[in-house]
Order: sequence, then C-alpha cells, then structure tokens
Amino acid sequence: SAVYARRTIAFSYQGRRDGGAGKRRVDPYGLGLDRGEWYLAGRCHDRDDIRLFRLSRVRGNVNLTGASDATNEFEIPSGFSIEQHLFREDWDYGSGESTRVELELPRDLALRIRHQSRLRFVFLAGGPDEEAERSRIEVKALSPERMADWILSLGPGVRVIEPATLGTLVTERLDAHAALYGGEKKA
Repeated sequence: SAVYARRTIAFSYQGRRDGGAGKRRVDPYGLGLDRGEWYLAGRCHDRDDIRLFRLSRVRGNVNLTGASDATNEFEIPSGFSIEQHLFREDWDYGSGESTRVELELPRDLALRIRHQSRLRFVFLAGGPDEEAERSRIEVKALSPERMADWILSLGPGVRVIEPATLGTLVTERLDAHAALYGGEKKA
C-alpha cells in the first residue's frame, strides 16, 4: 500500500554487512521477486540512492512516517523499472564506472551460460553463429573481484584476459586451494 500511495516507510533492516539491524527510511518504488526472494526497491534516505532491500531481512514492523492522511510524499522517477534492480549478480553492486571483464572459455560453456543464466555478456569471438572451440566474452562489472569465485566455479577451461588484477586474484585463489588440498599450484 505504501508503494501505491507513495508513502515513505521506516523499518529495521539487517544488512549483509551490518553488525545489527539498523533503521532505514525509504521511498518505496516497487516490489519484485528474484531467485525465490522478495525485494523492495526504493530511495534510501540515508544514502540518497536507490537501494534494494530483501524483505526477509526486515526486522519488526514497517511503519508509515508521514501524516496519517498524507499521500504522494514522493514521485517515482520516470523510467524506473524494478527489473533494472533485480536479477543482478554480486559483481553488479558497487559504485563508480563499470570495469570491462574479458574471459576466454570453451564455446559450449559460453552458450550454456547464455541460455541457463541471467548473466548479461557480449560475444567478442566464438559467438553462437561461429564455428569455434573457444569463445571470448565481455562482462561489465562494478566489482570485478566479486567474480573470482564464479569464474573458479566454471572449471579449468576459463581464462581471465582482462583486467589483470582479476586474473591475479583467480590465480591466488587457485593456489590457496591447491595448498589447502595438497594439489599443484597453477601459475
């Protein structure tokens, strides 16, 4: 009802990095479902930015903050779409300019990722209409270091081309796993 009436709300929220639940004041723009979880997208007054709040992390009651007869306390920005804020990967969160990440991987893996996930990428070579064993893809990331575990989960046929710092991080994590489990280091 707060979204419909454009009423500001307040609630306690247990963020991913918070030590305890903190108070939030939000102009709610919309609700959406992503991977089985409900989310609220809206302008957080503390950060003066559109944020996503997972409803399962809301603690206690959600309260209206304005006068009891208030309506239209805010305007939803033109062009706002809940889909712009849902269906994001860990590396889509952050601030500043996106970093270009280029990966080389087996073409069949690239095609499978394209069809089975919500990852948005561009084929640079070895695309769906080409006969090639390997593909090069480009992904935009606000926090490329958050891609390291995902890249490792794809298996040994994946190579980071750019940025070099991400390639180094992936190699370091591989070496740490090798040391932990007695395997051979990957240079």
